[in-house]
Amino acid sequence: MKNHEILCVITGMEHTGTTYLSKVLASNPDIMCGFECGFLLDDISRFPDVDPWYEWMQTTTAKGHWGVNKENMTRICAAKDYYEAYHLLKKYAGEKGSTMIRECFLKAKYIIDKTPRYAYCLDLIIEKIDVPFIVMQKNIYDLYTSYKKRGCELEMFLYRYFMCANSIKKACQKHPDRILVVDYDDLLQNTDFVLEKIHQLLKIPFYYQSSVETFFQKTGLNENTFVNEYGGMPINLDAEVKNTELSQKEISILRNLDRSIAKPELLRSWITGLFLRRRPGRIRRNLFRLYRYMV
Repeated sequence: MKNHEILCVITGMEHTGTTYLSKVLASNPDIMCGFECGFLLDDISRFPDVDPWYEWMQTTTAKGHWGVNKENMTRICAAKDYYEAYHLLKKYAGEKGSTMIRECFLKAKYIIDKTPRYAYCLDLIIEKIDVPFIVMQKNIYDLYTSYKKRGCELEMFLYRYFMCANSIKKACQKHPDRILVVDYDDLLQNTDFVLEKIHQLLKIPFYYQSSVETFFQKTGLNENTFVNEYGGMPINLDAEVKNTELSQKEISILRNLDRSIAKPELLRSWITGLFLRRRPGRIRRNLFRLYRYMV
C-alpha cells in the first residue's frame, strides 16, 4: 500500500459505530476527519452530482463536516485522481467553520474518509484506491434496533443487511490484507486490543490517548453535533437500544437469521419458510438474489 495523506477508509452499515471509530482515531493529533466524505461513490469529476455528500462537504465544520468552500470544491473535483482529491481536501478542509478545527486539519498528517454507504458496494469501492479499509459491524439485534428507531421496517433492514454482507464478503475475498472487520461491542469492551490491531493495519504508532472525549477536546465540538444533527454514533448506545423495543416476531426472525447465517442450508430454509413467502414479490426476488451470492 502506498503512503498517502488518506490514511484509511472506514465503512459499514449505518449505525454500526463508524462515526464513533472515526472520532476515536481522529483524537490523534496526526489524524483528522469530517463527518462523511463520499468521494469514492463515483468518479471524482462527477462528485458534484453525488447527493447529499457534495453539499455536506461544503457544510460548516460547526456541524461536524469538512467545511470546504465552493471554489475549492471545484478544484478538488478537477483532481487527476482520488489521491490528489484527498490531498486537496486536507489542504482546504476547515475553511468554513472554527479556526480551531482549521488548525487541526493543517497540523494533521493524515485524513480519514468515513462513509457508511461504501459498504453496499465495497467490492467495487476497494478497487478504486490502495489504502486500508476498516469495516464496522454490530450484533444484529442492536443494529436492527437502531434502524427501527429511525422508522426502517424489518424487510428493508434485511435487504440492506444482505446487500452489505454480500459486498463485504466479496471485498474480503479479494483483498484480505487490506480489510479489518471490527465488532462494535469488541471495540468498547477491548478498546486497547482492537485499536492496537487497527494501528498495525495502518502502520502508524499506537496513540494511547485515543478516545472520543479527546477528539472533542481537540476540536471544540461536542457529542450532540453528531447525534442530534445527523443521527451519528453517541458515546453510549445503551439509551438508544433500551428505548426501542422489538416485538416477539422481530426477535424470532432475527434469532433465526443469527443462528443460520453461517449455514447455507439453514439460511435457505429460514428465508423460504419464515419470511419470504409472506413478502411482496419484488422484495422476495431481491433477497433471493442477494442470498445466492452470500452462500
